[in-house]
Amino acid sequence: MPVTKVALCNMALQEISGNRIISLSETKEEAVLCNLYYESIVEEVLRAHPWNCALWYQSLAKVESGDSKYVLGSLSKWGYQYALPESPYCLRVLGIPDYPKAEYEVTSRYLLCNLSSPFTIKYVRKLEDESHFDPLLVRAIIYRLAAELTDKVTNSRVTRREMLDMYEWQLLRAEGINDLESTPPEPENDDWKTAGRG
Repeated sequence: MPVTKVALCNMALQEISGNRIISLSETKEEAVLCNLYYESIVEEVLRAHPWNCALWYQSLAKVESGDSKYVLGSLSKWGYQYALPESPYCLRVLGIPDYPKAEYEVTSRYLLCNLSSPFTIKYVRKLEDESHFDPLLVRAIIYRLAAELTDKVTNSRVTRREMLDMYEWQLLRAEGINDLESTPPEPENDDWKTAGRG
């Protein structure tokens, strides 16, 4: 089955024994609820974990002091303000790869720091096309959406807790898989190399 919004909603509804839908524009309760919650749930799940399928790198545009959107005042500890990417849309900043120890703060849709441009951030982007969703991301969305819908569709708080538990388990699984798909971090010191040697 192709991964579409409707397919994801139907899989979530199936988990809580809800009625299937044909379209998100239907007027029946399940479709109205799916249409209401789907986008925010997907963004929440994407923000909850650095999904490999959603990672992106992009340089930022500096907001100059004369701009009406400039928020830094004379007492700010930050020297520069940058607008977060809109395309692809930045959901969560993960860091500044070239300056891993650089401090920064995210406020509204801006990154504040003391780095002068140019530099690139690593971030979780909003995925607009469900065909790009990793299978573990799909499962996490299904359980998180099911948890949101269960109170409204089945009036069962027990099912909601079960769905949230399954969602949290999917996040843990994804963390392990992501670790396998990345270069392992370097040890912080070389003690492990000499451990056990006299």
